[in-house]
Amino acid sequence: MINEDKTRILSYTLIAILGLCGTFVIIFLTVSNGVGVSPDSVSYISVARNLSNGNGFITYDGYPFLLQPPLYPIFLSVINTIFNIDPLLSAGILNALLFGLIIFGTGLFFLNHLKSILLALLGTSMILISYVLIQSALLALSETLFIFFLILYINLFDRYKRKNEFTSLLLFSIAASLACLTRYTGVVLIFIGVLGIFLWGGEILKKKNTDIFLSFFL
Repeated sequence: MINEDKTRILSYTLIAILGLCGTFVIIFLTVSNGVGVSPDSVSYISVARNLSNGNGFITYDGYPFLLQPPLYPIFLSVINTIFNIDPLLSAGILNALLFGLIIFGTGLFFLNHLKSILLALLGTSMILISYVLIQSALLALSETLFIFFLILYINLFDRYKRKNEFTSLLLFSIAASLACLTRYTGVVLIFIGVLGIFLWGGEILKKKNTDIFLSFFL
């Protein structure tokens, strides 16, 4: 039992190290070359600056910010307000932290579902060197934040499935809501959660119905 605990602590430590490596890689690349921008990036950054200056959800051209969800520029604005870091710079820092957390969260899921710790570490390493994820993290876009909430949702729902507890229900519902506020496609997670509760929410029908209502309401 002691050896199993030591092995599990070691495995957690190793995936945390992989996550830190991912964070440092993105920080190094964005500090060296700057964060990548697109037309959507310009909108996000301008809205974040306007929020910090008390001008509300206004884009660079003076129009209201309506086409994209608001959470990503809100994050950049909060960082700017608290730490006085311009959104063009903080976007790279935020993405670096999120990329590390994505690696760590994916590693936790692998550890919980793969019998081989070696396979779990190998799978986590594949996330670290994923070209698509790295490219997303190098751009001032909401994809990395959305993927983080998606991984968080998966881990929290997995905990709810195993323990059937209210705290997990509350947290995975909040994660789904935050994903929706990051990218509108996140609304799918709400309906996946309802279906998941119906399938794995225990054997008592009344509790299932209560959990479905609470999750959907939240």
